Amino acid sequence: MPGGCVLLDFSGVYRMMRTPPGTLVDCRGIEGTSCYCDAEAAEEIARRIASLPLHAVHFLDSGDYHYLTRLWTARIGRPYALVLLDNHPDMQAPVFPGVMSCGGWVRDILAGDPFCRKVLVVGTDPALAGEAGETDGRVLLLDRRLPAGVQRREAEAFLSDGLPLYLSIDKDVLSSRWAATDWSQGEMDLDGLCGFLRCVGEGRAVIGADVCGELPLGKGGSPQAWECNAVANEKLLAILDEILRNSDDFIVSLFSIDNE
Repeated sequence: MPGGCVLLDFSGVYRMMRTPPGTLVDCRGIEGTSCYCDAEAAEEIARRIASLPLHAVHFLDSGDYHYLTRLWTARIGRPYALVLLDNHPDMQAPVFPGVMSCGGWVRDILAGDPFCRKVLVVGTDPALAGEAGETDGRVLLLDRRLPAGVQRREAEAFLSDGLPLYLSIDKDVLSSRWAATDWSQGEMDLDGLCGFLRCVGEGRAVIGADVCGELPLGKGGSPQAWECNAVANEKLLAILDEILRNSDDFIVSLFSIDNE
């Protein structure tokens, strides 16, 4: 069975809002983590999550900490595809070499993780498509102008090689009716997001998943915003947990190699 729910709390937002039951990891005292993550902070975070399950749903706080996906995927250790739903491609060129950032972590994975064979990015702002640059066909970027049916067909074709998936969702891919974040937001609705996740996850091996996009108090968070995000989190957790449960047998077989 999947490992349930893990919440990584950097801003204190998970102490303000209604959250699903799970393992809460207090990361508030780690310096050098907001938007950028230096090597010392990354090492400490990796230490704190080392014993926590990869085959689970990981909540990552606000979009300022989306680079945490890189720490989870670093544990996969075999070929996989990353599926990202985000209003931003997160492929900016690095400002500080060797430092992870919330805006460039996908580029870091493509450059530094030999097991990441391809990246599917869905729901992005078309004005940001140029961030991807030259990717040798490893990246498919489906911007938010495409009809949902076209996005699903393109995604199915891109993922037809059967690679296991890691799913990463930033709630800023949703319109402001469905989530409250501190980054520019897209146009997707919550049912559409869940439907897309079911489409790509059904019949495939899904190794793990994460969700970010909370709105901390210091970034304008309010009880109304937290309740909006709590509703979205509950629905996303339900669909992601279902997808992970349907992948149990494959994942057990895949990772049992490490225990032989």
